[in-house]
Amino acid sequence: MYNLLIADDEQLIREGLSKSIPWKELGYNLVSSVASATQALAMINCSHIDLLLTDIQMPGKSGLDLLAYVKSNFEQMRVIIISGYDRFDYARSALRLGAEDYLLKPIKKKQVIEQVLRIKNELDAYYSEREKFSTYQKNYFFRKLLENTYLSGDELDEIIMRLEIDETASKHYVIYIFDLYKEQAGATLGAMLGKYLNDRIGIYSVVVLPLKETLVFEHELEGIPIVWAKGSSQSIESLCISYERALEQLRHGKTNPLHSFRASFTEHKEIIKILEAVGQGEYGKVDYFISQTFSNFETPNAAKRWCLWFMDCIEQNYEKYQFTGQYQMAVKNYQNENLAELESFFMQYIRKVYMTFDEKKKNSSSHIVDEAMKLIDKHCSDKNFSLTYVSDILGISYGYLSGIFKQEIGKKFSECLIEKRMQKAKALLLTRKYKIYEIADLCGYGNERYFSDSFKKYYGQSPTELQMVMYHEK
Repeated sequence: MYNLLIADDEQLIREGLSKSIPWKELGYNLVSSVASATQALAMINCSHIDLLLTDIQMPGKSGLDLLAYVKSNFEQMRVIIISGYDRFDYARSALRLGAEDYLLKPIKKKQVIEQVLRIKNELDAYYSEREKFSTYQKNYFFRKLLENTYLSGDELDEIIMRLEIDETASKHYVIYIFDLYKEQAGATLGAMLGKYLNDRIGIYSVVVLPLKETLVFEHELEGIPIVWAKGSSQSIESLCISYERALEQLRHGKTNPLHSFRASFTEHKEIIKILEAVGQGEYGKVDYFISQTFSNFETPNAAKRWCLWFMDCIEQNYEKYQFTGQYQMAVKNYQNENLAELESFFMQYIRKVYMTFDEKKKNSSSHIVDEAMKLIDKHCSDKNFSLTYVSDILGISYGYLSGIFKQEIGKKFSECLIEKRMQKAKALLLTRKYKIYEIADLCGYGNERYFSDSFKKYYGQSPTELQMVMYHEK
């Protein structure tokens, strides 16, 4: 059903077009009939209109003005001009601006029906082709997301945009694969999967779900006769790992991790200590452990199985960091027989882990506030010192810094700065070496009166009153 708008200043024409033509039978929904171009513009800008029937001569803006606006701003909207003037210049202008037809009054019902049916067929064809292209694009980018180990930032951004993934919905996602070859669920499964991002790949139907929705999803699956497998939780850029794991589960009929390493109890105890060292930043200890471990391997295959197990341990222990995806796939597919080269490659992954931990520590809220407080201590005497200055120095946004101050220490940045300046001012006052205006200047206040007012507001006494009380001078 396409939306139709009629614009004509003659009431008889509006009513005649609205009531004499069976719009619904022709595939149209008559949204409104208005008496001017201004009213039509207001309707067009707040409603989706597919076809506009408009008179040329109306109060204010003309139908040609309306046509020009529509074609500049709503390229796919179709327009039929209605006119009581059999003038060549009107017809020529209308056609040049992109009108579908130019109908003369008195309007013949048959002629209108023929034109709107023709336009409906054209709109049907246009939207059908657009849907096919949209489906093709979705399939392409869906496969690219699942099957490409390495994606650049720009590629990932485009995939997220094309698939309309809401990044704010979740940081982690899970792949589910359904074996359609053995499907017995029919329409039930199709209706269920239609609510989520999904596509068909060969005999499989693949679904991407935010991690937080998986429990509800699996509950809905209960009782549906369908073979399915579930991948691991991954960040959006590492969904290829989740996809690979789900595929392996289907192929083997059970959970089958990427590695086949079977660790002993002693090895588990060792790895727990190493994981703690990673989290505590004792990277030298971790490097030594890896070097010693590699020296005991006789073949690259044994080393590769151990590397994948180590990566799995890292991923499970520090799941929130989600940094193993691409390297895991690369190690899994490693074919070279050079053990030293594999060790070098694995150390690249370890360096990535270190960088992730260091960055998380550096960018943690408490660390940022600590650094900001140090800057307050150092620069509180500077009249130009401000939250903007601190945010620039730390390389973070003004709004974020302002928010985490309140969150971490329960005070605003300005309150912390005033507190530091007042403490310094009080200490300087008690030395009795400085005049009030000098203390104001040393504490970042360019105006003595403003300083005194701020001091009294903070301590309940003016600077002079505080000196007199402290030294019992009346």
